[in-house]
This record gives sequence, C-alpha cells and structure tokens, in this order.
Amino acid sequence: FLFKDVGIQISESFEKKVKANRDSLQNNFIRCILNYDFRLSKIRKRAIQHSISKDIKNIASRLIMNRVEIKDIGDKEKRWRADDKKLKNSILKNSLTQKLEKLAKDYPFVTEAFVFNHQGGLLSTLKMTSDFDQSDEEKFQILKEFKEFSIRNISNIYFDESSNSFEVGIYIRLHDTKGRFAGGLYIGADINKLISFYKLN
Repeated sequence: FLFKDVGIQISESFEKKVKANRDSLQNNFIRCILNYDFRLSKIRKRAIQHSISKDIKNIASRLIMNRVEIKDIGDKEKRWRADDKKLKNSILKNSLTQKLEKLAKDYPFVTEAFVFNHQGGLLSTLKMTSDFDQSDEEKFQILKEFKEFSIRNISNIYFDESSNSFEVGIYIRLHDTKGRFAGGLYIGADINKLISFYKLN
C-alpha cells in the first residue's frame, strides 16, 4: 500500500469489510490528507528555523542576482496555463535553473524549488509549477514585506502528491548586489528528510 510508511496497513479482510478496493481507498485517503490542516507549533517552527538559518544565508548568498523586469506577466501566466512549451522550456532549462539543480544536490530534503522575481514572475523551477505569476501568493507577500528570515517563512506541513511526501514550504528572500529585494526562492522540503538531515527531535 502506497502509504504504509505513514503507518497505514490495508488487509484483504478490511477491503471486504468496507466493500472498496485499494485504489478507491487510496484516492479517499489522498483526498483526506490534502484537505487536512497539519499545524506546526511555534516551538517546532523555531526549532526548524534555528537549525536551517545558517544554510538559508548560504543559499541566499549563492543566489544573489540582478533585479530582472518581466513584461506582460499576466500574458505569460495565461501562456503558462495553456502549456506553452517554448515559455516552459525557457524557464525549465535556463542557467538559473541549472544553478538551482546544483544547489538542491547539497540538500537532499529538497523536493521542489523555484525562483521568482521582485514582481512575482517565475524565473526558474526544478519542476513544473501550476502558476507563472506568484505575486498573489502568501510567500511572495511575506518575502516582499519582511527582510529577516523567521518562523513566518516556514509553512505548515502539507502533503505533496507529485513527490508523495509530507512537506513544509521554506521561503527565502533574495537580493541584488545593492541589497535590494530581487525576488524569492521557494523550497518544498520533505519534512522527514529535513528532520533527519538536521537531526531534529
């Protein structure tokens, strides 16, 4: 069973009892965990923040970049959603994405990562995102408003279907060479691998 690693065991007798096969049980389970709000306490978030803060500074310093202006973000958002291959390849295969790939190799808990500019437009991504325009997302607003990395930069736990793992989102503010807000980096982190990597209790 796909979710036996979270302690769920499905027997044949259980299937017969509920009159459902494993596929329908699995689909119902996914629906439940996608809608469940896995809250992290402030204490737990502070423990994560304290453990990763040094690496956050290192990552941000490796991604110092020029402020890139993106024209017609709304149009690019429509093209992105319409599966414009040319646009998607320009994001998935550019030099910044290659830099992200190298960076992710140093941190085995990273399941996804993408960079957006100071307007919220997507600059690079390790895997396909649903949106090109990130400006209406909470992570963008947090990074634009607050300079310091704190517990607000760590999301609650959520289940990611594409990686089949429970994750937290980590929001990292990026600057240009003059120290101005240049955009942000979003990291999706497998919570179990994160805990293991930093030896958190």
